[in-house]
Amino acid sequence: MSKTNIFNFNHIDRNISKEKLSEIKALYQFYHKRFWCYKKAFKHFKRLNLAINIGSAGLVVTGTIAGGITLNPIISGAISGAGLVLKTVSEIKDYKMKIELSKFAYTTYERVLVDLRSSLRGNQFNHTTFIYRMMLIDGMIIDLCPLVYKFEKQYHKK
Repeated sequence: MSKTNIFNFNHIDRNISKEKLSEIKALYQFYHKRFWCYKKAFKHFKRLNLAINIGSAGLVVTGTIAGGITLNPIISGAISGAGLVLKTVSEIKDYKMKIELSKFAYTTYERVLVDLRSSLRGNQFNHTTFIYRMMLIDGMIIDLCPLVYKFEKQYHKK
């Protein structure tokens, strides 16, 4: 992603030194990528969870109706069983937890972007405090949240 696409917000303070400006922009670019990937993961897991829930419910209903119409328990069991298997796989994968953790990650990184944007607009920026805070946040997100490597490729394409 080019810098002009992510730095298209209104005011950058002219009193910031060039070194500090380039440092804040580099941090902004890095954390924008993290934000974008986790937001993409959140949307992906949410759609996947919805599709699996609709699919499993549809299979159970279809199996019940088909079994009632044909009076064949094998048809009813096979189609309804496939729906239950799909729902079980969904629960094992725990998409609800992945959705919540991805949302936690992208909203946390969104707050980081707001802080960096404020620093570009003239608020105080302390490099040491920021790095320490980000080590804590990044460590927490790495430990808790799902991996988003597959979305990084999409980020670079955009």
